[in-house]
Amino acid sequence: MAGQNDYRVERTRLCNGTVGEFRVVKGAADGKIEQATAATEQSVCGVAQVSGVAADNIRTVTFGMTTAIAGAALDSTNAADYNLMVDANGRLITWAGGAGTEYCVAQWVPSATQPTAATDDQISVMFTGTIGH
Repeated sequence: MAGQNDYRVERTRLCNGTVGEFRVVKGAADGKIEQATAATEQSVCGVAQVSGVAADNIRTVTFGMTTAIAGAALDSTNAADYNLMVDANGRLITWAGGAGTEYCVAQWVPSATQPTAATDDQISVMFTGTIGH
């Protein structure tokens, strides 16, 4: 049986500042990465697999299954909770929908053992970034 690591693409990137473990990151102007801070950022490019500070090389998942941090409560019985965008702290929250300029960057993958999530819980997601936007 394939494990979670078999369904993702990882890349090691250089930090431009402090990045939290399992937080969404974006590309910085100098080619490094930094923690994402808004759902409107087109440069969202991954989920940090470890925490880091400026000048650290850290692993990021650039596409595929990964763990991330919930920025708000999620419930698998609510269809709107499956598509996710970034909050001001690099966490994932329910996507506001297509009417605004917010980008859906991941899909929540709840399980029988985790049908709900609270703020700051670790959650399983399919990370896609801002592909196609």
